[in-house]
Amino acid sequence: MTKNSFAVAGFFILVIVALISAPCFSAAVKFKTSGVYVDNAGGQHPWNVNDAHTLAWDGQPYIPVGCVVIPSYVLRGAKEENYQADVKALEAIKSKGITDVLLKSTVPITSTDPAAWQKIIDYLDANGFCYGIEMNDGPKQPLRGYLISPNRYRLEGPSADTTIICNWPGVDSAIYIVVNKFDNSIKTTGGAVVKDGKVTISLPDPLTSGQVLIVYPHKSFKAVAEGGIGDIWSGFGEFRDRVMEFFSKLKLGPGMRFFLEPFTSKMDFTGEMVGFLPDSNGFRLGLEAYLTKKYVHEGSLNSGWGLNDSLGSIEEAARLMPLWHMGRGVSYVYDRASAKLISVDPSVTRLWRDILDYRDTSAQEYMNTIADTLRKQVANVPVIFKSSKYHRIYANPYGMGGFDGLAADNPTAKVAGPVYSLAEESGKSTWFIAVGGASGQNENAAMSAFDSLREIGCKGFFIDDPAQIDWCVRFKEKIKPAAIAEFKPTVVNFPVAPTTGAGVKRLARDTWWLPTLRTGSVSYIGDGLFAYTILGEDKTYLWSSIGQKTVTLKAGPTGYPSVEFSAGVSISKKKDGLFSITLTDVPVVLRGMDIALVFPMETAQLEIDRLAAAILEADKTGLGVSEARQNLDRAKNVLKNGQALIAYGIAQQSLLELLVRLGADVWLEGEQSQANNFDGTYPMEGASGNLVLLLDTEEDAPLMTYTAAFTFDAPSNSSYEIWIAGTPPTEGSPMAYSIEDSPWTPVAAEKMQSYAPGLAWYKIGTANLGPGKHTLKLRAEGRRPQDNRYYFAVDAVVFSPRGFSPNGVIKPY
Repeated sequence: MTKNSFAVAGFFILVIVALISAPCFSAAVKFKTSGVYVDNAGGQHPWNVNDAHTLAWDGQPYIPVGCVVIPSYVLRGAKEENYQADVKALEAIKSKGITDVLLKSTVPITSTDPAAWQKIIDYLDANGFCYGIEMNDGPKQPLRGYLISPNRYRLEGPSADTTIICNWPGVDSAIYIVVNKFDNSIKTTGGAVVKDGKVTISLPDPLTSGQVLIVYPHKSFKAVAEGGIGDIWSGFGEFRDRVMEFFSKLKLGPGMRFFLEPFTSKMDFTGEMVGFLPDSNGFRLGLEAYLTKKYVHEGSLNSGWGLNDSLGSIEEAARLMPLWHMGRGVSYVYDRASAKLISVDPSVTRLWRDILDYRDTSAQEYMNTIADTLRKQVANVPVIFKSSKYHRIYANPYGMGGFDGLAADNPTAKVAGPVYSLAEESGKSTWFIAVGGASGQNENAAMSAFDSLREIGCKGFFIDDPAQIDWCVRFKEKIKPAAIAEFKPTVVNFPVAPTTGAGVKRLARDTWWLPTLRTGSVSYIGDGLFAYTILGEDKTYLWSSIGQKTVTLKAGPTGYPSVEFSAGVSISKKKDGLFSITLTDVPVVLRGMDIALVFPMETAQLEIDRLAAAILEADKTGLGVSEARQNLDRAKNVLKNGQALIAYGIAQQSLLELLVRLGADVWLEGEQSQANNFDGTYPMEGASGNLVLLLDTEEDAPLMTYTAAFTFDAPSNSSYEIWIAGTPPTEGSPMAYSIEDSPWTPVAAEKMQSYAPGLAWYKIGTANLGPGKHTLKLRAEGRRPQDNRYYFAVDAVVFSPRGFSPNGVIKPY
């Protein structure tokens, strides 16, 4: 690197750090995105994006309905017959009445022939087409880094093997540790040997039953030209210059409308890459600058990161690798230069938050920078990024500059809805379109899908299969740009953190339930009933997953709340400040109601009734129940005074104590699994808490078969029925279970009781258990035949000493 280029890189990093430190603009103070495009003939075309996410071009709404075109002529070495074939395809599209096209290549745009692009563009301009250009490019240097996923890359002991060989594509090295599970101490560390695509881990001793092997693979992705991911932290400058050189050879005409996807793969780090730590010099240099800006000196950083051994410099901090993520692993960091381990206080550390803040926000800033560069130096038209995941990097927080639009990469409501929310939460007015889909669908299904996109607020539609052009024409005839240019759907938001059980859903015509990046809080109000709030709002959101339920609540000190949503719902006022409201699967939004005061009288009464029933049963068996009767009377009196939550607490505590003596059922939620390498906790409508522990992947397990462990306390010595609420055996991967490391038994069901789409209760066996801790393990034995994926959802597991009668998500006393 030359002295001047190093100075430019350093300046760019400081710009990123400054922007990371800048506050985000509120969605209520949106900057209006606009520009003036000058075409190759000198014609000027003003454009802007309104708050309804519509692009206006030359003063008119531009809501394209078109298709993706992949010209073969732009590939280097193509011949005249390729050009003629491309022209013929474009003529066929235009003959149907479609003049909006999205041009893309099968390779990065800078690997194609600019002269061929010019010839295609000249044809489009001469024949009245409007076009966008999808770039599908990126830095040449592949992205490299560590996959920090102790949840997946682990092997539980006992294991007799001391040599472990894995086939992990792209992994070029790895660090491993052997941990004693009982005290989380590290027994052994080491490195893997990689040869001929095989990763070999040689352990000094076999794993015992109290040990676990955790591996931290170092992965190098394929280059962008091979469909991989580029390293924007080290390769952005080269990429930017290459793009500028390519477009300097093109003259774009009056039909040009937008750029799409400057980076082939953005850094949204979802799925397995949630804990990905880039390992390039560029990333470490940027992280060091960010940490220096934030902490100034190493003393503050040592405190903020909770390090139990002080660092000598912030430079050392930038090379540390955390050995835990999302509650799994061990509270240590590993110095990649010295191989030193430093313990961390997990209760105070901000280490992961700092790494993710820099990683995500700097990636977003590179997206903004390439957008600004394209507009200023190539063509002043909107620059759009694709998104198929709900991630904060797609919500541009800066009103001045940066990318101008988002494209849903999968035109389904579950993908497009969250992308619309990201456009709404951007700091500037943001164009919103959809690209792809429709292949293999019949006309009715495709039209229905695109109607849903229109309802969600989509203002541009491009199908990726020209064979579907006929129904695309009919959809275009339905779209009246002037009529929908100002249209925005009604949106009820739910926070993604913490999980609420809510999910993307159409609530009514032009009305959707969609996520927000704003932080929320949740509150338990009863089995199958839900409540959350979004911080900064004076609202509480309530709904039921168990059908229509009328609940009675007590108003707060400011009086009765008002119903903000949905239409037709009202409160029925009662005496003593009480009111009732009917809940369904459509959320009710109450304004002026503190979530801390929301607790139904009916939930408290149900718990009191459960306690009364348990007292009767305990009395029949000769157990002493005098204290329980006193608590029952107390709970009833408290409830009469309108204090539902306190009454519930009194009854619940007494009930739990009594159930231990009775030997009652043990109910475990799927998401309570203490150890698993499934994909994680996900919303599922109709599940207990609307959440399940989900395995849904086409990838083989890296080390240990996909397994979920549930540890529980058996209250008494008894024979327990084992029940699962989850994916029916006929619909998921073949599963097996084991208790206390007994031989694996296939999961089967003679009878099933369905209670939600894709979920059912069924008994899988019995086990004789004594009082104390026990562990049930579930593992996937293979892929399901329907789609060749590993798939299984665990909603709940029940151990019943007396016989269990499932009732959906309602727990037995």
